[in-house]
Amino acid sequence: MFEHFTSKMKNYGDTIKQGAQNISETASISREISQLRNDINKTYQNLGEDFYRQNRTNVPDRYREFFDHLEQQTAALKAAEKALQDVKGTWVCPNCGAENPKEGRFCGNCGSPRPAVKENKPAAAPAGLCPKCGAPLVEGAMFCGNCGCRLERQEMPRNASTAAQEPAVEPLMQEVDRAVPEESVEELPDVEPETIRVTEETEDIPRPVLDTPVEPTESIAPAAGEQQPEAALFCANCGAKLAPDAAFCQECGAKVC
Repeated sequence: MFEHFTSKMKNYGDTIKQGAQNISETASISREISQLRNDINKTYQNLGEDFYRQNRTNVPDRYREFFDHLEQQTAALKAAEKALQDVKGTWVCPNCGAENPKEGRFCGNCGSPRPAVKENKPAAAPAGLCPKCGAPLVEGAMFCGNCGCRLERQEMPRNASTAAQEPAVEPLMQEVDRAVPEESVEELPDVEPETIRVTEETEDIPRPVLDTPVEPTESIAPAAGEQQPEAALFCANCGAKLAPDAAFCQECGAKVC
């Protein structure tokens, strides 16, 4: 009976051991499957990015819808990132991707200069046509922007809309002069300023005396348990205030010692 019980316990232990081995093998195989799927997805992503870069200027017809959708999503992403930077008052370094305060001219992480902001200026209205090539001319230009032909004064007509909007100043001034009559201005008699004499009595007036003397104020020292504020850090090159964790000055780009 004892041998039967021992054999039964041994079989039970083998079953548990086999089950544990199955669980371990299952977890190992599952991890391998997950890793393989991630590698395949990464390969698809790299393949798609490479295909997009190579065919961006010459899009195949069957992929044009995907290209257009990707362009729209990319533009929307850039606009959202720009709006977030405006709200937070920061700019992102193009070299290392770190965020910096809006007033900083250099990246506090890598020291790279802030990229220049391009301003979109509206195009000037054309003021006429070039007598040589017929290209539109900008008002006030001395040379044609298309062929380089030198322009004379008579070849640069003013905009009709600008001339129509300018009011006639001289007729208006003449009407105002006629409407306002000239009035004679009476001359006022000369008045001599009165001199103020200082008497000796004013010099003998006693000065007010305070009843109680003013005691000097004593500086109050901070309590022992009070936390002292951290001392501000300044750049040794330009003297600008530094952020506590900045590796480079955000004003001049010098490395923080």
